[in-house]
Amino acid sequence: AYTLFGHLGGDVGTSHSWRAGLAWLSAKADAREGELEDLNDEHAETLFSGRSKTWVADFVWKWAPDGNARDRNFSFAAEYFRRNERGSLLCKDNTADGGACDGTADAYRSRQSGYYAQAVYQFMPRWRSGYRYDRLDPGSVDFGANNAFLPITDYKPTRHSLMVDYSPSEFSRLRLQYSKDQSMQSQNENQWFVQYIHSLGSHGAHKF
Repeated sequence: AYTLFGHLGGDVGTSHSWRAGLAWLSAKADAREGELEDLNDEHAETLFSGRSKTWVADFVWKWAPDGNARDRNFSFAAEYFRRNERGSLLCKDNTADGGACDGTADAYRSRQSGYYAQAVYQFMPRWRSGYRYDRLDPGSVDFGANNAFLPITDYKPTRHSLMVDYSPSEFSRLRLQYSKDQSMQSQNENQWFVQYIHSLGSHGAHKF
C-alpha cells in the first residue's frame, strides 16, 4: 500500500483558521473478502484481487473569539472520497444453499464515492453540541460475468447524527448521541449511544 498527502492552512484574522488537504492511497488487494446478497437473495461471499486507488479531499474551518477557545468555539470539517478499483472478482459457489453464484471469477471494475460533513459548537465551557451527515454513492460497478449472479444497486446510504457532550474535567467526557441510520436499503435504524471517555497519563497540561 502507498499513501501520498499534503495540507495547507493558515489564520484569517485573530478568530478564524482553516486547513485543506489532498491525499492519494493506492493498495494491491489479494483475495480481499466481501459479503452481499446475490440475485436469489442468498448470502454470497466474494474475493477481490487487484488494484484499489482512493482520492481524498478534506477541509477544516475553526472559529474561536480572538483565538481563545476555552469558553466558546466552533469547528466545521468535511471530507470527500473517491475510489476506483480494477481487478478480478470471485463469487464463491453457494448453489448448495439456493444461491446464484457458481464460483465464477471474472474481471471487476468499480468507481464509487462518498463524503461527510460535520459541525461542532462549544456554546459554553465544558458543553458542546454537534451534527454530522454521511452519504455514499455506489457509482458504477461492473461485475463482469458475475453480473448474472450479483445485483447492481443505485441506493445511496445516508446517516444523520446529533450529539451533545459534557466534559467534567480535562480527563473525561460524557456524550449522548442519536443517529438516524439508513445504511441498508429499506431498513431505517434509530440509534442511541451513551459514551464515557476517560484518559489516563501525561498530557499537555500535566507531565505526570
